[in-house]
Amino acid sequence: SPAQANGEALDVRLVDAAGNASAPLQFDAPDITPPEAVTNITVGADGLALSGRGEPGATVEVRDANGTVIGTGVVGANGTFLIDLAPAAQPGEQLSLVQTDPSGNASSALQFEVPVTTAPASPSDLVFAEDGSSISGTAPAGTRVEVHDANGTLIGSVVAGPDGSFTVTLDPPQANGELLDVVAIDDGGVSSLPAQITAPDITAPAAPTELAVSADGSVITGRAEPGSTV
Repeated sequence: SPAQANGEALDVRLVDAAGNASAPLQFDAPDITPPEAVTNITVGADGLALSGRGEPGATVEVRDANGTVIGTGVVGANGTFLIDLAPAAQPGEQLSLVQTDPSGNASSALQFEVPVTTAPASPSDLVFAEDGSSISGTAPAGTRVEVHDANGTLIGSVVAGPDGSFTVTLDPPQANGELLDVVAIDDGGVSSLPAQITAPDITAPAAPTELAVSADGSVITGRAEPGSTV
């Protein structure tokens, strides 16, 4: 409890009366849960690309008002996607977006009307401070530059100067290889497509946990940071 129906990775262990645990048996729960509808849709200035947020690993399909597919893409590990559109989306055009997870579960369709206002250019020339405390770059002069983490949480914002340069302080600092989205927002509230940058990884992983030794002492199992070498 609760029921597991979204492809969760589970461990099963046997524990005797003395509290000794077996090595874990690992398996995945069935994935019968459809993802939520996509969010945070933005169309580029020329209508040739569209971005948003969805379930990592899901495939997003974009259709025009006639039901014709004009773009597809896969949601990245940080929950964002960027899809090329052909033909280009036109101001005022109605689009429909559906995401389907790897198990074939489809979300409800999001209906999105392409704004008639032109989106600003995306931030560029992004550079991370070595300690992960700030990002510098260039954006359209006077736009508000926002940085969002993998959950879509705002972790820093600043206004680009007259020459377009900016340095935005991050709270909290990002120093563990996080993939971040950086957007420029004009006075009308219109957002650019996101530019992405990866934080430096200067953070040591936590010590392994949930250690268990097999009955014959030949194997140790446990949990640690994904991708790390134990």
